Amino acid sequence: MTPERARALLRDVVRARVLVVGDLMLDEHQLGRTIRTCHESNCPVVEIGAIRTYAGAAANVACNVASLGASAILIGSVGADTEGARLLDLLRATPRLDLVPLDDPGRPTTRKSRVEVDGRPFARLDRESRLPLQGLALQTLRTAFTAALEEPPGCVILSDYDKGVLPAHVLPELIGQCRARAVPCLVDPKKRDLSPYRGATLLKPNRRELENALSARSDAPSLQTLLSELDGAQLLLTDGAAGMQLHRLHGAPLAYPAHRTTVADVIGAGDTAIATLGVLLAVGAALTEAISLATVAAAIAVGKPGTATLTADEVLSTLALGA
Repeated sequence: MTPERARALLRDVVRARVLVVGDLMLDEHQLGRTIRTCHESNCPVVEIGAIRTYAGAAANVACNVASLGASAILIGSVGADTEGARLLDLLRATPRLDLVPLDDPGRPTTRKSRVEVDGRPFARLDRESRLPLQGLALQTLRTAFTAALEEPPGCVILSDYDKGVLPAHVLPELIGQCRARAVPCLVDPKKRDLSPYRGATLLKPNRRELENALSARSDAPSLQTLLSELDGAQLLLTDGAAGMQLHRLHGAPLAYPAHRTTVADVIGAGDTAIATLGVLLAVGAALTEAISLATVAAAIAVGKPGTATLTADEVLSTLALGA
């Protein structure tokens, strides 16, 4: 891809609309230092200083879509709790992002609280429910999804962190609607069984997720066998410093080397990558073009601390520096 083509695509993202559906999270980073040892239990006493909060999971995907310059529609569940209020504040402060919240009484807002002590990771404290969405909340999801497709977006992203907002029995229905309207549907899959994602345009697992999906099967299928069961879906393996590999049912995989960078924090890089793919496909980029630019976007994201977003100008600047 020429620099001129990359520039044209990234400048064109302002006309894109992307629908993001999935699990919303509040990512919290607590930074502390050890001040002494607790005499009762002989454990360190940690004094927490800065606490930083970010929109995580599907919320991070939507924030990346918006920060790249496109319009994002986000459907997901936010609990009636303090974490939910903080997440709503973050999302409502994001330009070009429209949130459709799902009211599921009793479901807490998912929170991932990462604690760093003396400059090193110490613990991660999770608060979540993995119960499948049901009742009125599930009906609202279906209604909101169908309504969003009435004026079809350029791309749909299903960000499935397997926390219950995208139950397995609902995924074929959503993917089927995308296929019926010829809307590209990208999936970030966390379920070990990939069959509910059958018929999507692209699945984007990382190495661990793909290995889990293969090992979950008693018949130990090859990757080609798995692809043959996914009804046309291609598979983009994201593999950290090894870059990305696009696997198709027929033909050798295509390798996309990782863009060189200094890694500060890998959290959320996959969200940035799939958001970049979605935005570029929405403006008519070829999949190979979108993947090439997604490797650059992911490199920018891992060079930032915390759950990061980026702009189209940052991608252009990074491309220019690497030219």
